[in-house]
Amino acid sequence: MAEYTVEDYRAAAKRAYDAGNIEAAEELAQAGMALQGSMQEEPKDEIDTFGEYAGDVAGAAAAGLGRGAIGTLELPEMAGRVILRAGQEALQAAGFDVGENLPILDTKTGRVLRSGVEAVGLGDELDYRGQTTAGKFAGTIAEFAGGAGALGATGKVAKATGKAAQRLSGASPVVGRAGESLSSAGSSLQKAGLSAPAQTTAVIAGAGSEAAGQALEGSPLEPVARVIGALAAPTAVARSFNLAAKPYDSWIKPSQIMKEVKTGNEVVDATLSRAISKPSSETQYAFKNTAYREADKVGDVFTEADIIGLYAQSDDKLKSGFAGRKYDVRGDGHIQEAMEVLEKYTKGNSTLMNIDDMKQQVRAKYAKGIDGRKPYDPRIKAILDDIDELIETKAKGSSLLNAARLGHVRTKKLELLEDALGAADKEVKAGASIVTRYKAAIKKLSTNKKDKSYFTADEIAAMEGILEGSLDDKVLRQFGKLSPLNGFNFMTVISNLGMGSAVAAGVPYAIPALAGSIIAKPISEAMIKSQIKDLNRFLATGSAPTKFKPQMAPRTLGLAPQLPQEQQ
Repeated sequence: MAEYTVEDYRAAAKRAYDAGNIEAAEELAQAGMALQGSMQEEPKDEIDTFGEYAGDVAGAAAAGLGRGAIGTLELPEMAGRVILRAGQEALQAAGFDVGENLPILDTKTGRVLRSGVEAVGLGDELDYRGQTTAGKFAGTIAEFAGGAGALGATGKVAKATGKAAQRLSGASPVVGRAGESLSSAGSSLQKAGLSAPAQTTAVIAGAGSEAAGQALEGSPLEPVARVIGALAAPTAVARSFNLAAKPYDSWIKPSQIMKEVKTGNEVVDATLSRAISKPSSETQYAFKNTAYREADKVGDVFTEADIIGLYAQSDDKLKSGFAGRKYDVRGDGHIQEAMEVLEKYTKGNSTLMNIDDMKQQVRAKYAKGIDGRKPYDPRIKAILDDIDELIETKAKGSSLLNAARLGHVRTKKLELLEDALGAADKEVKAGASIVTRYKAAIKKLSTNKKDKSYFTADEIAAMEGILEGSLDDKVLRQFGKLSPLNGFNFMTVISNLGMGSAVAAGVPYAIPALAGSIIAKPISEAMIKSQIKDLNRFLATGSAPTKFKPQMAPRTLGLAPQLPQEQQ
């Protein structure tokens, strides 16, 4: 009987496939895979030297990088095949004969790419699988890293192409605009695949996938375990890392920050140190006020003309119309009171502390409104912005004035956050969850152009991160909406009826689901409170919390090579 090689089986399977005999092609392909597996298993026990171990790990890693890259490049075609396959299933359910099912994972893109690899004599190298535990981990990790890397490389090419197209905007504005969009999309893809967080996520996802797969190796649940391991491992590692980083943020980082910003004035530096090590609105106010007092010892900072100019600027803005409304003395008593506060300070020179007192009086009018109406009126907000602009303009020069300006800016940020949270409590409908109120506040703050200008790009990104939330945050928030303790609203009534009926009917897992929804709500609220606390620390210290934020794309881009081709 003739001895067939793996290449013989591959060639025969290709001929059968080209002839339209799909069943025979699949049988031949499986026979070839079985033969290759037996060939790789035979020398398994022979790997016993360091060089052989190193060769196994290196070969598995190189093959994994190639398979991962090919898997990512196959994704667009796979997505199209999913849609077509769904159409086939729907037609079959309606009684139509649509012939053979369209395979999803067996793509033409993949076949072309693999044929190219085989054409240069690297087919066996691409198919190599680690024989040792270390080799298996290296191969799987490389599949995820290679998949993410292929996405990033694609983005890099798109970014370069887009920039080249932008240079043609003079000759063709349409091409220039298209190039700008392509460059932006390419930059996002590059970051999603090649950035340090992306590659770190890919490595962790690959390790988690292989560990879960080996735990259930040979069982029907192995493919599912590999998927769950890839998705869950980065989250578990991130939670552990972020928890371990909290002592660093609380004890070590403050001293590092302090070395960079200290002024040399012992009194100011003492309050600055407390504001950094124990960030809160109270310690930040104390730092700002101390810096103001020490700066005021140098002399008056604001002249009478400065205050008169401030009053005139705000008065002109209000009378000409702001935020769609003009100042009406008869109906806008709260605005009149705010302007009267400014007028009191136009009678002479003022210190930083004087101006801060003025600002706090105006801010009180802003939060209170008039007779409980019109709180957080944007027209009074405009007066506060004018005061801030004057302070920032004047508080420049010496280290003390720079410290005062730093205290002013950071206090301003905390005030904006506090005002946004306070406004959300009044504007969001009664019974809304803490998560809903906090998200409404952050959304309003991060989308207001004037307020947004006070924050750095990293601070805005932190706010947007709270709005978008991680996958875990979203799951908890949605699951928590089913909690019967969610207050009285339509959603709660419907979910209570549904849950109650399921429990009464003895539906399996109904009670665990009910318990899970009850637990999910406080966990979700605790998570967003922690995020707001971290944001507060960020605004008060100017230093972002030490966090690892795993991305979603790198968790999934190595999954295609993990799934056997017969799972169509």
